[in-house]
Parts: sequence; structure tokens; C-alpha cells
Amino acid sequence: MLDNDLNALLKYMQGTYLNLWYNYTLPIFQSKAINDSDDFRINEKMIQMLWNKNHLLNDVLFDDQRKSYKILNPGTWNREPGPDFKSAKVITGQDTLSGDVEIHLQPEHWNNHGHQFDPAYDKVKLHVVWKNPNNKRTPAHIPVIELSSQLAVAEDKIWELQSSSNYSKSQIHPAVECAEQMNKISDETLQLTFRAAGLSRLQRKANQIRLLSTKYCFSHAIYLQLADAMGFKSNREPFKQICERLPLETLVNLSPIEQKACLWGTSQLLPDHTQTEVHEEILVECKILWETWWRLRNEASEPLKWVKASSRPANSPERRMAAFIQLLNKVNYHPEGLILQSCKILLEGNSPRKFIEDQLHVESHWEAYCNFKTKIPKPMKLLGSNRKMDIIINVIVPAMAVYLSEPGHSNDLHKLYNFYCSLPKAQDNHILDIARHRFFIPPARMKDIITKAVDQQGVMQLMHDFDLPQTPEEIRGFWSELGIDFEITK
Repeated sequence: MLDNDLNALLKYMQGTYLNLWYNYTLPIFQSKAINDSDDFRINEKMIQMLWNKNHLLNDVLFDDQRKSYKILNPGTWNREPGPDFKSAKVITGQDTLSGDVEIHLQPEHWNNHGHQFDPAYDKVKLHVVWKNPNNKRTPAHIPVIELSSQLAVAEDKIWELQSSSNYSKSQIHPAVECAEQMNKISDETLQLTFRAAGLSRLQRKANQIRLLSTKYCFSHAIYLQLADAMGFKSNREPFKQICERLPLETLVNLSPIEQKACLWGTSQLLPDHTQTEVHEEILVECKILWETWWRLRNEASEPLKWVKASSRPANSPERRMAAFIQLLNKVNYHPEGLILQSCKILLEGNSPRKFIEDQLHVESHWEAYCNFKTKIPKPMKLLGSNRKMDIIINVIVPAMAVYLSEPGHSNDLHKLYNFYCSLPKAQDNHILDIARHRFFIPPARMKDIITKAVDQQGVMQLMHDFDLPQTPEEIRGFWSELGIDFEITK
């Protein structure tokens, strides 16, 4: 990407895309970020997630008049016009309250969105908001519950909802009406919007690593992100728990066999060979690992909930764990070194892609196994090219952005952005498949616009940031705020 193209892209992202994002969000907490674009922010969709999956909230919630509520049923998440949740049930005092729930960032958004004139909201019994700074009700007859002051966890846990994958994308992103109107937007203009959203996504991923670095250290933050990447769709939580139970600072002080044994043992995937059948070709290794782990293990831990059903053999938890261990071993349990060397290559004027891919290339006898018992018919790489690219996009480049955001490197971020914008497309996923039909008519048009990884990331971020428009008026207003004007034909 030429410098003038990158400058235009950054100007659009900072002056238009992020402005729209700020208009639809509030800060989760006051970060120590250098500029506004680094703020951690919450949008209505995240508040809806909090209400829908309310384990992150206090068991008992209080409204603006200190009346108590206990959620029996958050209601049915409504993705059509009308209240956000239908038929919710809460206990208040000695009574059970049934009705709809509406979600906003702040109480005054009720009137801003025109709900006072819409009979569809007549059955709303609770108005749930993120912030209620003036402790007022809008409308006056509906109790307001402020969630930001009633969290059961630290605020930074709410940020983790940004990467939530536990919701049906078909429910969150229904098909757009009047999608044919998108054809009035040129390929170049759409690509600019998606690419700006992609750079915004990179910033936010870097912020997550920066936040983790303040809690732990830079190297441990990368360790956590690599584990998350290995968890893929279904097993992020057990990988996260492994890192919590076995910090990186503990691992670096162990011998190689102890490191390997502790990781396998903590994962609870390592079988006791005296009780469980193990394939004869890896039986000796299993014995050594088990005996080493048995000597080093702490007290018994809660079971990890590995999801094994419906996963292909190549994606088994054991193979993911084997890849994670091999990768940590390759970087000598100092993942920070991988990031620093990648930045060094970039700053010397070269692309670090080959170096990073070489570092992500791991070889192991596990290429021939699904688990400790079962051998697969044909060996498969533990990390294929698609998984490598996912790790580069979601872990390595954001970590490089954290390092290059430090004082003395501000001008070097442009080199990283150029590198990021040069990366090829990664594998399609469910969100991109939905976007193909949501944004593009015919769907084949997507391949002409989404040509790089940053474009794919932008589409996903745009769909995450906003409940995208459905009516002609909403479509016009939404794209107008992104600097794109066109006439809607009915």
C-alpha cells in the first residue's frame, strides 16, 4: 500500500469510522490510553449480551429507586423491530414481574430512538442501561436499572465480551431488507469502509494485549493470546484456564520435560497409562510425562470442560494442545522474543511474514494422532497455513502494534499498518458467510471487494459494532454517517 493511500485510510478511520463508533458507545472504564481511539468502549449489543447471559451481573440488581430485582428469565432476545427482550421474568420484592425489557446505553436514548411514539414498547416493564448518571427515568413510569455499577466481576472482564462467540450469528445478524441498495455504493468506497473497520479492529486487539500486559507482563499476555488462538471456536475457556493455573513465569523455570509434562497434566488430557489404553507407539512418552507430572502436580483442580463432540480429528483438543506445546518450545517459552524479532525485521525494511510463518511451523509425531489412543489414517499438520494466518492476524500483528506504540516508535506504526494491509485473506468463517449475503448482491461481488485479511477483519468488526440497518431510512442514515450518500429507491 502506498503511503498516500495509507494516510487516506487512516484519516477516514479516525475521522469518520471511529466517530460513528463513539456515537454508538460509551467508555467501559477510563483507560490510560494515549488517544481516544484506544478507549475501551461498550455498545448496546454488549449490554444485551450482559443481560442475556447474566452471570457477570450481581445476583440481585437495584433500580434507580433502590428497588431490588432478581432475574428469573432474561426473556427472548428479539432481533426484529421492538423491545430487545420479550417476555422476561424478574422477582421484585414478593412479586414476579413479567414483560418486555429495553436496552440502551443511557436512559435518554429511549426518546432519541422514538420509542415514546411506538406502541410496540407498551409492554416494556424494565429499562436496562449501562449508565444512568442523573439517576432519572426515561420514560418516567418505567424503572431504570444501571448495569455498570452492578457487575459481579471486574470491569475488564466485560471487555472479553468483545470476543464472545457464544451467540448465533444468524440471530444477531438477520438478513438486511433492501440489500440491493448497497449496489449503489462503489467497490472502492465499500473497501475503504471495511479496511478502516479492519484497522480499528487491529487497534482493539492491541488494546486487549496492552490491558493484559498491565495485569501480568507482555510475554504472559502473548502466552494468553496464543492459548486463546489454539482454543479456536469451542475450547477457548479450557485453554484460558490452563494459563491461569500454569503461569508462564512458572514454566520458564522448569526443565523441558517438566514444561511439557506440566502443560499436558494441567490440560487434564494426559491419560493415566495404568488405567487408560494408550497407543503403543506413544506409550513410553506417555509414561514419562505422567510420572513427571505426578511428581510436580499440585492439589486436584476442577475438571476442564473440553468440547470434543462434532470436531474434526485435526481439531481435537489433544492436537491443539500438542501444537501449543510445540510452539512454546520453539520460542523457548519467551513469546515476547518472537514479537521483538518480527518488529526488528519490519523496521529494517523487510516483511516479517516468512520469519513468523517459520516460527509457527511446528513438527511433531502428533501429526499422526487424534488423541493418545487413536492414530489418524493420514498425518496432518498441527498448524496449517490457514491457522498460521489466523494467529498472525489475531495475535502476532496486534502484539507488534503494542510494542510499536511505545514512545520512540510512533512513526513505525505506519510500516506495521502497511504490512497488515498486505496480508492475504484468511479462511472464511460463519460471520463472513453471512456478510456475503448481507452486503453483496450478487454474493459473488464480495470477492472483488474483500481481497485482503484486513478487509475480512473489517467486515467482522462492522457487523460486531453495529446492528446494521434494515429499513430504507436506516440504511441511508447509517451509510451517511460513514460519509456515503445515495438515494434509496423503494
